[in-house]
Amino acid sequence: MRKYLKGLIWTGAFLGLFISGTAFGDIISFDLSVGNADISGFPAPYANVAIDQTGNEADITVTAYDGYLIGGNNAFGINPNGYTGYSVLTSGFSASAIPGNPEYRPRRISEFGLYSLVFKQPNFSSPVSELRFTLTGSGWDSAADVLALNGDGYLAAAHIFINDGSGRTGYAATPIPAALWLLGFGVGGLAGVKRQIR
Repeated sequence: MRKYLKGLIWTGAFLGLFISGTAFGDIISFDLSVGNADISGFPAPYANVAIDQTGNEADITVTAYDGYLIGGNNAFGINPNGYTGYSVLTSGFSASAIPGNPEYRPRRISEFGLYSLVFKQPNFSSPVSELRFTLTGSGWDSAADVLALNGDGYLAAAHIFINDGSGRTGYAATPIPAALWLLGFGVGGLAGVKRQIR
């Protein structure tokens, strides 16, 4: 009876940790560190993208680093997995490519490929230091599940303004994060070890 009770307590503790981890959500962030030719002479990273996912909602914050701003017609682009809607929290921004819209078409952001959800700012002369929006969707077990790579291998891209009064702009993107490459190598290594053991 004691062993049974002890096993039941451990099982309950494990399930409690698992369920509470799911309820509290997950946060990841990555930098937009690859600039196109227009801004490649300026030091990277250019902006940070933070994803705070809880259940079927993901709050996304794009923050420009010192010396940079975000804005323009193709201000920020992503390819969300399984999303059903969005709300923009930063004034003056709207979405320019929305699946389900009869006029939908993915938009190209510089040489960084096509994006299915692109936020735009009609007033080209008012870039911001922070863009915030919320996605709703399904199938997200963690913040890493919210975005998908585009066909060119990028998670996100942004229109970056150099904040020095020169009016220079360019685009920056993030390739697949190093953590995902390491995870891929780790899984491949485990598969190789398993094959050797057999």
